[in-house]
Amino acid sequence: MSTERRRDDPDAKWNQERPAKSRAKKPLLKLYCRGNVNTPHQYELTKQQWATNRPCRRATEQEQQWWRGKRGPWLCWHQEQCSSCGKITRHFIGWAECPDLPEELKP
Repeated sequence: MSTERRRDDPDAKWNQERPAKSRAKKPLLKLYCRGNVNTPHQYELTKQQWATNRPCRRATEQEQQWWRGKRGPWLCWHQEQCSSCGKITRHFIGWAECPDLPEELKP
């Protein structure tokens, strides 16, 4: 007979139920500006840093084939950014949200 405990032994330490550990839950700080829980982000649309000179424009046939319709008929170079802390929340916005979109293309 061996001195080792078997896994199916009900008295074994690893087979006993452990009490649930309770701890205070932290808030998701990435949802708030600069990690302050009481200040939410203030979003604004800005041009992307590497595309400040690129105008938003209608996509050509070749570009629409290249993007396989994912970006729609309009190429937009705007991003969503917090105006107070500068955090970028969306690198690309949808083509329908572009502020430079002409009236004839608005959905």
